[in-house]
Amino acid sequence: MSPRSVRRQHPVPLALGLIVSLAFEIGPAAAQQEPSLADVRSQLDQVVGNRVEATVLLGGQQLPQGGLFGWQFNDVDARILKYPWSTELGARRPLGVGDLEWTPVLLGSIGAGHFANHLADGPLAGNKSTYDTYSVGLGAGPRIWLLPELSVLPSFSLLYAYTENDFDAGTEAGEAVEQAVDGRLVNWHTHTLTFIPSLELRYRRPFGPVTITLTSAYTYFATTPIARSTEAYSFTSESQVWSNRVELGVATPWSVARWPVLVGGFFERTDLWGGLRESLRTDYVHAVGGHVALDPGGMLWKMTEIGVAASYFWSGSFSGWTLGVDWAVTF
Repeated sequence: MSPRSVRRQHPVPLALGLIVSLAFEIGPAAAQQEPSLADVRSQLDQVVGNRVEATVLLGGQQLPQGGLFGWQFNDVDARILKYPWSTELGARRPLGVGDLEWTPVLLGSIGAGHFANHLADGPLAGNKSTYDTYSVGLGAGPRIWLLPELSVLPSFSLLYAYTENDFDAGTEAGEAVEQAVDGRLVNWHTHTLTFIPSLELRYRRPFGPVTITLTSAYTYFATTPIARSTEAYSFTSESQVWSNRVELGVATPWSVARWPVLVGGFFERTDLWGGLRESLRTDYVHAVGGHVALDPGGMLWKMTEIGVAASYFWSGSFSGWTLGVDWAVTF
């Protein structure tokens, strides 16, 4: 049997942004004539946590999908380019334990995010703070076939991210924050590493032209700074993600230029804990989507499918969409 890569939705090259809509609620502070440094630090620390955590994890990992996102933040302009990937290398080979077989898997991601936060309330109302994040991740693991249709994939990944802040003062309070000497609260940069162990269980079985795939995956994120220009924030976080997905793929009797047409769809629920739940202000994300692809029949190097995919996702606090190129390869 020829192995193939795990399908991923990838961004269309010209679609460089994500315009998303998350309902982040930053609690308004009591009105003050002269806000204290503690009030300012508290508001900025919450904003920093929201933006850095959400940008690193959404921009660099496979949550909830890959591709071009569409969201919108409350009082925030946002864009994210996200490109996750995963591929199985070679045919199944004996593990050396009973009849078990295994396949090495490589996975990774690149991402870039921009958030412009128009502070509308609290002690810094009337000011603007922007965050830019760039990330790259790489990981690997063995897919172990417990049964012909059932496999488990333990993996470990590292995600590096660089984030910088630019603060645009629009009030006297904002100017005071820019000149504060008690720790650099704004106009900072940081380099972070995120450690990502994961465990995925997958069941895939064909029924004639229809293939059903059931996937359950648990992922843990632990982020820590490795270099930073300020000690005012910790830049540390821990998050947990549990995703459960049902997917159907159908080999249709149709073809385009003698390339068979393949269609499919999925439903997924993702549960969140820790920093990611706090950043997104939700404890779950639902997603539904589909794809249409062509089988090039060996005419394109290593490629077994190429097409387009789209999905819609929602939670109790936000909703949005993804659109991207869908492809699979063999090695």
